[in-house]
Formats: sequence, structure tokens, C-alpha cells
Amino acid sequence: MKKNLVILGDALDRQRAGIYRMTYEMVNALSKYASDQFNIFLISNKEHKFEGEYELIKPNHKSVVPQSRLINYFYHYPRLAKTLNADFVLEPAHFGPFNLPKRIKRITFIHDLTPVLFPDLHKGLSASLQKRFLPGILKKAALILCPSDQTQKDIIQHYKTDTSKIHKIIPGSNHYLSQAPNRDILTSLGVNKPYFVHVGTIEPRKNLVFLIKAFEAYNAKADSQTQLLLVGQKGWQSEKIYEYASKSKFANDIIFTGYLQDEHLSSVYAYAKAHILTSLYEGFSLSAQDSLDLGIPTLLPNHSAFVDQVKSSATYYELNDLENLVGKMSNSTGSNNQSMQLRSWEPTIYNFIEKLNVCV
Repeated sequence: MKKNLVILGDALDRQRAGIYRMTYEMVNALSKYASDQFNIFLISNKEHKFEGEYELIKPNHKSVVPQSRLINYFYHYPRLAKTLNADFVLEPAHFGPFNLPKRIKRITFIHDLTPVLFPDLHKGLSASLQKRFLPGILKKAALILCPSDQTQKDIIQHYKTDTSKIHKIIPGSNHYLSQAPNRDILTSLGVNKPYFVHVGTIEPRKNLVFLIKAFEAYNAKADSQTQLLLVGQKGWQSEKIYEYASKSKFANDIIFTGYLQDEHLSSVYAYAKAHILTSLYEGFSLSAQDSLDLGIPTLLPNHSAFVDQVKSSATYYELNDLENLVGKMSNSTGSNNQSMQLRSWEPTIYNFIEKLNVCV
């Protein structure tokens, strides 16, 4: 007899960054590979196109302000889970599930602990909510999922949590990476030179002023004519990043693309001299995994999940060492030295199902 798996889709409704992408791919894979063992219910206000079988449950109320979101998590979502006779409730974005009877197993996905470890790099409300509720969430969870050794270590180090219920699951590749690249997309973005690219939200934790400084030093040192594409939606406290870029000697060659649709990302990666990430900390880097799956030269700081997640397949530099990064940029030809290696989500989902069966 099938079990009932309820997934809270708030991350799909409200986010557009890495947690959205991870949630989308995981729900898509569950609908494709797990629907023979589970009745899958997704609580979401939006329509979604997944490859397999699932039932969309619209809660008929929208999260407009933070207070209404809390009402959803503490009242509406638990009520729906009980109505659906849930055996498991999965919350893919750190917050909940709450107020469930003991018979319903709680599953939470912790992508990283940056709101707790670096609260000054996150919105105040987000950091305070994580600090207030995360200990209880971890205590009550029957299963805690995380995408990297780094996040697993952080949870164990900072919380008194039963280590037997913490499990790393290795995500598969994003489905859009299989799309053929198209140079016309680059033209539409204003790209007319060789370029470096960064994919991620424009926010302080991504350390983008340092990246722009490295780009300036690279162009000045080599008298090179290159561009820098900063791909991602505008995040909080990003004003200083835009201001610094606007005053740069190479301002005309720094392109903020904003949020790009999935079908554009494979093209942005494909023709880059390198994909460069400069984050101060990551619990998991989806964009690093994307470019490496495509065989694109990828330059990463030598710390946190960047190391345990991708290891020898990337080129590393020392964090905030301008000369070191510029040297790596100079050595990057942009040619694909690796072949594309896209990974199926199927083993990830079967591993997840195995963990669910254990915690019944």
C-alpha cells in the first residue's frame, strides 16, 4: 500500500535562487521515480510541470507578508497534511514542518547554516527565525537531509542532534543543462567579447566587489578586452555592489543580466572563459555543480562546501587573494577540457526512499 508524502512548496512559490532550483529538481525527480511507492502531494499556489505523477494542492491563501507565512506554516499546512492523511511531510527550505501529530514523520532539508553562522550576511528576519526555530525543527525531525559534507558537519557541530538521522543526499544534474547552447542569447544580453561569468544572487555573501576587483586587475594587467557577466536576481544589501561596478573603469564591460530563465543558463555557461565564484561561505553550490557538469572551467575559493562538494574537478584559489585569482583567470582558456557529465536524480531518489522506509 502506498504511503502519502506531502511536500511543502513554499520555496517554489517564493524563491528563485538555489533553494528553488534544488526543490524543483527534487520534486520533479520524486514525481518521476517515487510515485510507484508514494502518493505525492505538493502544497503550492503555482502550477508546475513535472515529469511524473503528483497531485497539486492549492491552499487557497497566499503568503503576502512574513506574518501570513508563519500562519501557513503553523496552521494551514499542518491542517492540510492531516486532511491528506500524510505519512511524511517534507519541508525543503529549512523551516518546519510544524504542529504535526507524532504519527506523521517530519523531514527537513537543510541546505546550509549560513543564516546562523553569518547572520550579518542575511536579512534580519531570516536569521532570527532560523536561530529561534531551527533547534526545535532539528529535534523533532525524523529525517534531516543535507546536500554536502560541510552542511552535515555544521549541523553536528552547532546542534545537539542525533547524528543517525542526518543524511547527505547527492543531487543529480539540473535538467536544463541538456539544452543545446545558443549564441543568440549572449547577443541579446549585450555580450560581444570573451567573458567570465558568475551565477548567483547579487548579495553580500557572494563577495562580488572582490570579483569585480579581480576582473579589473585582469583586464588592466593583460590589456585584455573581456566582459564580466553577473547572472542572478538582485538580493538584499546589494547597493554597494552595483555602485562599485558603476564607478569601475571597465563599467561598460560589467553586465548584470538579472534573473535568467533556465533555457538561457546553459548558453551563458557554455561560452564563458570560466565560471568564477567568490562566496565567503557555501553549504552547497548548485551553480558550481552546474558548470562542472557541463565541463566548463570553474574557479572556486578553497573553502567550505566548495572543497568537499566538487574536489579535484575545479580550479581553486585562496579566498580574497586577488593576485592568486587573477593568475587563475589568466590561465583559463575557456576551452572545454572536460566532457559533459550529467548525473541522473534516480539514485538520489532511491536513496531518499530507503531513508524514508527506515524511519517509518
